[in-house]
Amino acid sequence: MYDVREASGVLSTRGNLVFAYAADGNLIALDARSGRALWHFPAGSALRGSPISYSVEGRQFIAVVTDSTLLTFALPDREP
Repeated sequence: MYDVREASGVLSTRGNLVFAYAADGNLIALDARSGRALWHFPAGSALRGSPISYSVEGRQFIAVVTDSTLLTFALPDREP
């Protein structure tokens, strides 16, 4: 399990991913089943709200707002 003090709300996805902003300044993605950390991104400043998920032409994205920036991340395509 990944032990993290989150600093904002979390987002869980149908694909068993959990996204959270950790108190250490990282946006993190966790496996919902195992709690294993899959990815992290140093946001550089505090998030101003929880991550959101949206889809464009079947591709899933995650977006978060920091003090001065909108960060968006495309999730990798799933293998067939």
